[in-house]
Amino acid sequence: RTLSGHKGGVTCLRFTPDGKHLVSGGGWIDALGRYDGQSLDNTLRVWNVETGELVETLTGHKAPVTDLDISRDGKKITFEVIGQYLSPEAKKKYNVPDAINEADYLIEPWIVNADGTGLRRLVSDEAYGLISGRLQSGGSKEPDFSPDGRWVVFSHGHAIALASVDGKQARIVAPHVVSGHEGVQFMEADPTFSPDGKYIAAASRLITREGEERMAPPGVTVIDLSILDATASEPAP
Repeated sequence: RTLSGHKGGVTCLRFTPDGKHLVSGGGWIDALGRYDGQSLDNTLRVWNVETGELVETLTGHKAPVTDLDISRDGKKITFEVIGQYLSPEAKKKYNVPDAINEADYLIEPWIVNADGTGLRRLVSDEAYGLISGRLQSGGSKEPDFSPDGRWVVFSHGHAIALASVDGKQARIVAPHVVSGHEGVQFMEADPTFSPDGKYIAAASRLITREGEERMAPPGVTVIDLSILDATASEPAP
């Protein structure tokens, strides 16, 4: 079966936990693999897997969606938005600044209820102050819900951050590390929770002075949240 409806490229997909629905994110991709803000789509769409029927089209963000995750109860969707391509009206409504240059995509995680209500940026301005600020090199992306649905982990620049679903709390769980070798730094990316919620795993990469990126042995960072919480003042996730 082919699910037809997106008017631009489809960039990400997730099944709901019960397997009955599929959520897709739209954003045009040009011939060079770049995201084009002039997409005719820029939507989240919810499909009935059995019938192929389009159940819901979420359009409030009006910008390319490049990654998404669904809470285990199927009630919330967190997704990665390229803020540079938001309309002037949406930027004003959701307090999104203008890009400083063409390479500044203002990528950050948003959240919405599965029925389309409650759309907002995931992290509040106040909570961003707890994790080194909102604007980061490479943006804030790749959101993933905790199994209990209370937290979202995401890459934040070259670090890994954790935010509460209400957006009021945030913390860095894997900091940006600069190597002792001049011009070399670590970047953590694509974080995900273990099924029991006790660990977060993230891909580790090295970035050289020339901007070359390569996997750093052993290539994976595993964060034990029980140890992390023993030294932190915030409530444990």
